Amino acid sequence: MKRILTLALSGLLATPLASCTKRLDDALSKQEPTTGDRAAVAEDSSPTSSHEFPLETPLSRVPFLMAHDAATSYRHDYSLPAEILAEQVQTQQEGGFTSLLNCGVRAFDLRPCHTDAGQLYMHHGDATIKRPLGDALQEIIDWAGSHRESLIIAYVSHCGGGVGCTGGPATSNQECESATAELLRELGITMLHSVDISYGEALERGRLSNGGLVLALEQVRENYDESIQYCAGLKVKASAFADLFAYMDGIAALKPSGSELVITQAHWQDPHTTFIDGCAESVLKMESASRINSELATRISSGRWPYINLLEVDYACDQGLELKAALKDHFVRQLSRE
Repeated sequence: MKRILTLALSGLLATPLASCTKRLDDALSKQEPTTGDRAAVAEDSSPTSSHEFPLETPLSRVPFLMAHDAATSYRHDYSLPAEILAEQVQTQQEGGFTSLLNCGVRAFDLRPCHTDAGQLYMHHGDATIKRPLGDALQEIIDWAGSHRESLIIAYVSHCGGGVGCTGGPATSNQECESATAELLRELGITMLHSVDISYGEALERGRLSNGGLVLALEQVRENYDESIQYCAGLKVKASAFADLFAYMDGIAALKPSGSELVITQAHWQDPHTTFIDGCAESVLKMESASRINSELATRISSGRWPYINLLEVDYACDQGLELKAALKDHFVRQLSRE
């Protein structure tokens, strides 16, 4: 059983984020109680015409709560029995994109997958998540139309082809990039070719036909660090939070240049063996047990990290609204001091 689980999980977690290649940018150059229950009632669904941040703010300074491996929120759509086994311990999110948005998420880590059969799905490592990318993006579009004050970012990376969708033949990856570019065009979502713009300019470029605000982009500094782990063997790592916070200190001390958005990966990077060894049962339970999202909200509120742009977390529906509120409050205080 342990060998089966190892094979099923191998390479799925702690895979570094990587941007789609320049080909996707070129393809778009022609275009300028339960978690679900909490999500359903947590966020006010009434439309509003106000905006969340000052229009002149550089986009690289605006704080967004980001869902790491957002497609795993469709955890019942893994495609093979081995992947179903894998998702029980590898799922980073829960509830689908609408729930993530209701929980405060405003940026999505999206990894398109163009299968050999020609479908455009999403993937997590070697596991194909058989929820059509178009359906998932439509959820974002529909939600955005009823929440017109919120800009939503879709960060497109790891565009893959073939059976595993993580790095098939070059032609397969090119097909994924072309299919993703065409889908974004069909949905009316603009791919930004430069993020060195103001929040107000981003709103103008992200405006959809239903009044919502959604942008896709690739220009992101990812700041992956595989050493940020919760477990050491069978036990919780004594320096886990000290290591995480020191990593975040280094990123948040640097004022954004404007040429790229900046991810702070505020989640554990443990490999799949963590769950085989028994230190933790799953990513979701590891996040809950460590209370990492709650700890993040507390320290953001205290002003520990000066500059936060894309705060990427696991299990965003655990303390997501608290994190979103803390990010906005901190931004307002930071702005008032400048």
